Amino acid sequence: MEYNIYDLMDDVRDDTVTPAPGCDEAALRRIKELTMKKIENQQGGRPAVKKTRRVARGLLIAAIVTVMCTATVAAAKLGVADSFKGYFGDLTAEQKQLMEEMGTTDMQPVTSNGTTITPLAAICDENNYYLRLRIEAPEGTELYTYKEGEGNMQPWNYAEGHDFITSDGYDIPGVSCNFDWFDETPGDNVVEVVKLRSSYLTTRDVAELKETEGDNFTALSFTDGKPKQLRFHNIWWKPWNTDLPYEALLEGDWSFEIGRNAKPSPTIYVDASGRTTESVWSGPGYPLTLEYFRISPLAVVGEYSYPYDETIAEGTNVGYGVKNFALVMKDGSAVEIGADGSAVQGPDYTSIDYCFDAPIDVTQVDHIRFGTLEIPVK
Repeated sequence: MEYNIYDLMDDVRDDTVTPAPGCDEAALRRIKELTMKKIENQQGGRPAVKKTRRVARGLLIAAIVTVMCTATVAAAKLGVADSFKGYFGDLTAEQKQLMEEMGTTDMQPVTSNGTTITPLAAICDENNYYLRLRIEAPEGTELYTYKEGEGNMQPWNYAEGHDFITSDGYDIPGVSCNFDWFDETPGDNVVEVVKLRSSYLTTRDVAELKETEGDNFTALSFTDGKPKQLRFHNIWWKPWNTDLPYEALLEGDWSFEIGRNAKPSPTIYVDASGRTTESVWSGPGYPLTLEYFRISPLAVVGEYSYPYDETIAEGTNVGYGVKNFALVMKDGSAVEIGADGSAVQGPDYTSIDYCFDAPIDVTQVDHIRFGTLEIPVK
C-alpha cells in the first residue's frame, strides 16, 4: 500500500493544537520527511492498526512534534542518502546503501550570533568532499540564495583572504571549492548548501613538488583520518556588480571538524600505460597515450599524453581528447563521460578529473571505454 505523508497527517489533524515554540515550517517539513521514512521502513512489517480517537491521535502527534522541536530538528537526523536528497538525483537502493557505508551524519551543529549551521551529512573520497549544510538564521530573517540581476549568497568573502579550511601536518594543504544552494522557500530564514571540494594532484604535479619539497612531502587527503577544520567567518552576499563590495548577511564564526570522522573510500587503480588511441577534438587523428585511471565511488581521475604542441602553450589550442569515454558496468549499463572529463590541458598532456552525477559501486565496473580502446578493470 502506498502512503502519502500529508494524508496520514491529515487523518490525525487537530487544528486546536499549537506546535512547540521554535518549531517553524522548515522544522515541520523535516519532521514529516522523517515520519514518512519511518512508515516506508515499516511498511509490510506490521499489520495495519485500526484508527482510534481523532483528538487522542492529534495530541500524540503534537507531543512528538513538541519533543522533536524542543531538542531541535537537527537532532532527528536522516540517513546520508536522504540528507542529500535533491542533489544526486534519483538513487537506486544499492546507491543509497553505498552512501550509508561511505558517509556520515555524525557531525554537530554550531550556533553563532543566533544563526545555527547544521552539517546534515558528509561523503567523501581522497580528493572530493561533499557536505550538506543547513543554515538557519534567527526567526524573521529573510534569506535568498540569489536575486536575478543583483547577486547571490556565498559562504566566503574571497577578498578577505580567509582560510576556509585549516589543517596541520601537510606540506600541500591546497583545496578548491564549489557550492550549490537549495532554498525550498525563498525569503524564509532557512537555506541549505552542498559543498564540493577537490584537491587532486597529477603525477606531473607530484614530480614538480618532489623537486621543491623533497620526496617525503605530504598532500591533503580527505580520507586519511587527520584533523581538518572547515571554517566560516560570516555568510556573505556577493553583488554581481563587481564595483560593489561584499555584504555580510549573517555575522558569526562557525567551525566544523571534517577530517576525523571521514571514512576510507574504496578505490580502483587501473594501469593503462602504453595503450594508444587517436583524438577526436580539438583536431582528429592526434596520437594519445594513456597512463592511468583511478576510480572511486564519486569520481574518476587519470592522465594521458601526446606529442608537444606549442599552440596549446600559446593558448590557441585547447588540447586533444576523445568523446567516446565511459565506464561500462558488469550489467552492461554505462556511466557516460564523453568529452567532459578533461580538467587540465597541458602542451603535452591532459589530466582527467570527472565527478559522477551519483555515486557508483566501483566493484561493478567491468571496463573503461576510451576512444577506440576497451581497458579491463580488475
